[in-house]
Amino acid sequence: MINNAFTRITGYTEEEALGQTPKMLASGRHDHAFYREMWHDITRRGFWQGEVWNRRKNGEIYPEWLSISQITTDDGVPTYYIGIVSDISRLKEDQEEIHRLAYYDPLTNLPNRSLLEERAAFALRIAQRNH
Repeated sequence: MINNAFTRITGYTEEEALGQTPKMLASGRHDHAFYREMWHDITRRGFWQGEVWNRRKNGEIYPEWLSISQITTDDGVPTYYIGIVSDISRLKEDQEEIHRLAYYDPLTNLPNRSLLEERAAFALRIAQRNH
């Protein structure tokens, strides 16, 4: 089952989504190891949550916060999985804008002193590690 929010986020109607697996949303950004670990957690703990990049019906790739809960019988046999999705596209855009404002000059769009200091410190740590 899906709700209107799923259709609004993904672009898929209930008729298009029913009978499909979540693979229909796969963006290709996650490898098999990512999904194997996710399902291992669901099986072991009955729950998983994290950031996933999926693909809308129109082909656009978007970030979402996904929570999956396993519903079991009294005997512990899994019967259903409930997924709750939040589109975090706007949050990601805001984070990118904050990064841009923190590390680039707004007039010239050139890297500023903060970015230079951060990169220099990183380069020095690598140089020290490699003698």
